[in-house]
Amino acid sequence: MARVRRIRGQLAAVERAPDGDLGCAEALQTVTFARGALDGLMRGSSRVISGWSAVAS
Repeated sequence: MARVRRIRGQLAAVERAPDGDLGCAEALQTVTFARGALDGLMRGSSRVISGWSAVAS
């Protein structure tokens, strides 16, 4: 779940980027980090799904 929260935070930063102090290069870097985190989530999806079922119980 920590990984999901981290991805959510990265995506929120991307959403806020046009209105904030984040420059274009920093916004694109944040997108790259979020993409990497999403890719990692997909690679480890079986562990995440089993973790979700434990949380949902």
